[in-house]
Amino acid sequence: MSGAATDISGATRELRSAAIEFGEAIDAAGASDPLPAALTQIEEALRAVSASVHALAHEAVPASTRRNRAAANGRQGQPLAAEPSLSWEQQTHLETTVHDLAQEFSRCARSCAQARKIVLPLIAAGRDAANGG
Repeated sequence: MSGAATDISGATRELRSAAIEFGEAIDAAGASDPLPAALTQIEEALRAVSASVHALAHEAVPASTRRNRAAANGRQGQPLAAEPSLSWEQQTHLETTVHDLAQEFSRCARSCAQARKIVLPLIAAGRDAANGG
């Protein structure tokens, strides 16, 4: 296994461990006070994951294939270099599928931002009510 693959594998294991630890911390906290800060941090984490998955999608298709696509788009009828083991359609499907996944992480990040806007006033109202206000 190459060094880059090992790094990605290790990083994804750390991401999974951090998600489990996050869930355990939520179970231990049991209060709404950390919610706004948690939503902010989750949003930032999801944006970082989204950017990384976009990069992963780009790397999923070999550079030679991207050059071949560019050549095909610019010079119709010119012979292309030998294709890797996946067909052009399969490579395109692979790349777009992983990009779609990255878009979903980005959508989740936006949802965190929207949720934060909703929960902040609700938490404040709950505190006011608890304090007799």
